[in-house]
Amino acid sequence: MFCGNAAGHYIPPMVVYKAGNCWTTWKENGPEGAVYESTQSGWFDMPTFTIWFKTCFLPNIQQFPGRKIIIGDNLGCHFSEEVITMCKNNNIGFVPLIANSTHLTQPLDVSVFRPLKVTWSNILKRWRRDTRYTKAIPKQTFPTLLKQTYSKMKVELKDALVS
Repeated sequence: MFCGNAAGHYIPPMVVYKAGNCWTTWKENGPEGAVYESTQSGWFDMPTFTIWFKTCFLPNIQQFPGRKIIIGDNLGCHFSEEVITMCKNNNIGFVPLIANSTHLTQPLDVSVFRPLKVTWSNILKRWRRDTRYTKAIPKQTFPTLLKQTYSKMKVELKDALVS
């Protein structure tokens, strides 16, 4: 999960693997502060969203005064009583996007994710060329490639969030 604000600040990502367990080697050498979890589906569910909210989001927004808003898709399935309480206690609101419209309405899709995907694609192509590995990226390799992407995009990510 990627999260940032209009001032150009972004918080460390949370990676959710499709697996029964999240092994230590799958969490090494990634972006600073990144959090790693696993679910059977590889998608965020209520427990993983709660972990993200508590470990990634809340600690990284305390420096910003005023009300905070989380804009996202499928937010309803992520709400737990615990998250709702934390939102009330921290002056945080949710703005859910219309179902099946995020390709049009998701604020990060065009300005942030497009350049991020291009950079990711280039890093992945170089890694495949260098390693000659053609199968799925090994989970223990993913954090390193993600860190390379974040490092290469550091200034661009900030500018993209502001735009």
